[in-house]
Amino acid sequence: MKWTQGVPTVPVRDIAVHPRENDLIIATHGRALFIIDDISPLRELSAALLKKKLHLFKVPEAYQFIRGGLSSYLSPGDTAFTGENKRFGACFTYYLLPSKKKGQEKKDPQAANRRALMERMRQAGMMGQRAARMMAMRSTSSRVKIIIENKEGQVIAQLNGPEEKGINRVYWNFQEQLPAQNEQSTRGRFGRGGVTVLPGEYTVRIKYEGQEVSQTFQVKTDPRFTIDLKVLQENYKMAKEAQKLSLALNKARQRIKETQEALKTIATALRQQRSPQMKELMQATRKLEGRLKDFSERLNPTPPKQGIADRSAGLQSQVMRAVMGIVRAGIEPVNEPARVRYEKAKVKLEKFIQELNDFFSTEVTNYQKKLQEAGFSLLKSYQPIEIKK
Repeated sequence: MKWTQGVPTVPVRDIAVHPRENDLIIATHGRALFIIDDISPLRELSAALLKKKLHLFKVPEAYQFIRGGLSSYLSPGDTAFTGENKRFGACFTYYLLPSKKKGQEKKDPQAANRRALMERMRQAGMMGQRAARMMAMRSTSSRVKIIIENKEGQVIAQLNGPEEKGINRVYWNFQEQLPAQNEQSTRGRFGRGGVTVLPGEYTVRIKYEGQEVSQTFQVKTDPRFTIDLKVLQENYKMAKEAQKLSLALNKARQRIKETQEALKTIATALRQQRSPQMKELMQATRKLEGRLKDFSERLNPTPPKQGIADRSAGLQSQVMRAVMGIVRAGIEPVNEPARVRYEKAKVKLEKFIQELNDFFSTEVTNYQKKLQEAGFSLLKSYQPIEIKK
């Protein structure tokens, strides 16, 4: 049987299984070493297991190991070799026997091309590996639901898993899912998640077409370092509070953007009507647009010129830097400069939010009343259609 997941066609001179990690180490002729992380699921395979629709293999202990940063050499030339490290996060491995539903038997003609592209990305260094992981996440099925709960039974994260026949593997990066919001969340680049969880016991549940499997597993700290659990708990508490600022900021940005888009649509419709009343509404619309632009500029000022510009004076940048200073404290206590920066940003954001709330409760509400009194609607009134006889 040929193993096709990440190992090229090449002579193999020796293999070994790591006694602690259960990683399969493959020594090739001329292509260096290849490591397949934790092959324990392969040892669990049996004829009876392969007949199951869904099976969750034993979840290993997950370590929140401390990661270092090294982008490249000082003078990398035209390329730089970067070996792929072990994935960070809790590893869930499950066996799936997908059902063949009518209308779903057709194979994706681009699936093989995507797999080949992802393999080339993995071999292209660190940036290619990250791109491959993001591409794999986008290709996961929404029918395979992976739910992580804490010891109290609260759902803290939800993932989608691949719906491929055979053994599938998914990683959870120890981050809680952001709280649900009524308004669309603007989470920034790469879909940043929530706060990193504390060490302890967690439960994973995988659901697929009426089937459910679950297991408890342990999240542990990096054993190479002496870590104070009280510091982690205090940092976690502060990070949860700081996250509230980030969520409020995102909600404010989204509300301003949505209202600006609505006013733009209304202004377009008002231009087509020539009555004096509509002219007054147009003036009111322009006034609101100016006020919203002021709010937007306070959050994220427009650069005075093209190119890379300093946006640090904006409230958005100040809040995000302050929040990240708390969230990224890691295993060390939050230092005093980070605390002071956070408190200052919190005061500024609270003042901004209060002014924005007052604006919507008064000026926007009065504007809506004017639209109603003028009988303005984006929908035209039509006479019944008749076929003349």
